[in-house]
Formats: sequence, C-alpha cells, structure tokens
Amino acid sequence: RLCFHPEFLRRGDGVQDFRDPALSVLGVRDAQAEVVATWQALIGREAAPPRVVGMESAELLKYLCNAYHGMKVAFANEAGRLSHALGLDGIDLMELFCTDRKLNISEAYLRPGFAFGGACLPKDIHALGEIGGLLGVELPLVNALLCSNEAHYRVGLELIVSKRMSRVGLIGLGFKPGSEDLRGSPFFRLAEDLRAEGIELRVWDPSVASALEMQGPTGAVSWLEACLERDLLTMCRACPLVVVNTWGAGWGCLPEVLEAAGRLEVIDFCGALRGWQRAVGGVDRLCW
Repeated sequence: RLCFHPEFLRRGDGVQDFRDPALSVLGVRDAQAEVVATWQALIGREAAPPRVVGMESAELLKYLCNAYHGMKVAFANEAGRLSHALGLDGIDLMELFCTDRKLNISEAYLRPGFAFGGACLPKDIHALGEIGGLLGVELPLVNALLCSNEAHYRVGLELIVSKRMSRVGLIGLGFKPGSEDLRGSPFFRLAEDLRAEGIELRVWDPSVASALEMQGPTGAVSWLEACLERDLLTMCRACPLVVVNTWGAGWGCLPEVLEAAGRLEVIDFCGALRGWQRAVGGVDRLCW
C-alpha cells in the first residue's frame, strides 16, 4: 500500500522537528487504519497520531506550507526595505507586528472564500504600494496583492455569467456577514457587474435591508430597493440560480431553505454549504 508522509524538517533542526513535529500528516488512498498502524510502527508509538487526508491533499499541503513560509519571508523583507527607506527600524516594526496574535499571527483571513473588499484593505494596500513607488522601493509582493484579488474576483464573476441565467439571487451584499456597509463590498460590485450584463437580480441580506428601511436608498444604490427580498425562500423560488456570497450566524439553516425551494442551481463562494448532500443537483464553488 502507498501513503505520503510530507516532511516539515528544517535544516539544522531536523531531529527536533522529527521528534516534535509542528504538523504531522499522512496521505492515504484506502485502508486508513492499516496504513496508520504501519506508520506508527515505523515512526514510534510515542508519536502523536497524524492527521489523515487524501494523497493529493497531503502532497499539495507540503507545497502550500513552504510557499507560505517563503511569502512570510518576502513580506518581512519588503517591510524592512520600506522601513529603511523611511528611516525606520524594520526589525523593531516587525517585532511589534508579530505581537498581534489575534489578526497578524493567527488563523484569521486564512479561510479560502471570495475576494476581499471593504473600506480599509484595498485602500491601504494601494497606499503602501504608492509609498514604495515614491521612494523607489520595489514591493513586488505588496503590489501583487490587488492583482491577485482582482483575478479571484473575475473568476467568481465569470462563473456566474457562464450559467447564462436571466435572473440570479444573491445571498449577502455587505462586505461581511451582518454588516450593512456596502463601501468597497466585493458583493455589491458583483451585483453591479451582473446588472451590467443584463441579469435581473434578487438580493437577500437582512442587515442591508434593515439599514435601507431606516435610511432609504440614496445615489448609487437607488436600484437596490427594488431588488431586495425580505423572505429568503421566496427569493430562492423565484431564481433559477442562487449565489451564496456570505452566510451570517443566526440566519437560519440554509440547506433547509434551498431544499424547500426545489430545483435550482447553487454557487457557494463562502463554504456555507460544505458537507451538504443535495437531494437534487450539486453546488458549484471556487475554493472547496
């Protein structure tokens, strides 16, 4: 039987990493119990049980880990070069950067989904690149971020357009679940791009709906009031294609609503439907 056990051993620390690995993974195709028992006999019974995944997942994970480590080094070096050009100590700045264990050094932002947006990230990434340009400091990693984000956005948009539906339902419009803020929202941009394609929209987002009821539609979002649905099941029954942009806690059981809606196509950008076995049809997605 064949298995794949990626090694994550650092040069100079290989023995310690072998004895106390940060990550232990075993890729198998079948007979998991037998393969794991053989692995433990080879490695040693005192070793912690590995995370067992598919063969291809274990192989890709090895590359992803090393690419991420390289990306961290490149980011720190770009931060250091920019700091130096500004007369600052990049090592001090990155040490301070690393004290944030809630967002900077954590699992935050590492769940694949749709393109990022909002009022802050695109603006500040662009500003950082501009500062580098003014100072003559090359920041290829920073400058690639918005390009990568745009490429991801285009893939999502093209997936929807490729379905050739005259009416599409969108679940979630604010830039994140539970937010009525449409500034820089990739989902609001998605809605406008779909309208430009001549597609009729229905939108369900309770936070956005509540905000519009209090403030009323203004300016660029004057079209939105006519598209908003207050009842999710009604929207799903009216649309041959439903796109799950976001799904907020407390919004109910989405699979139950989609099953009750009957035959329709579903695209899930946020992973809200992972593990759902549809009675009829499947689910299209970008990252899972």
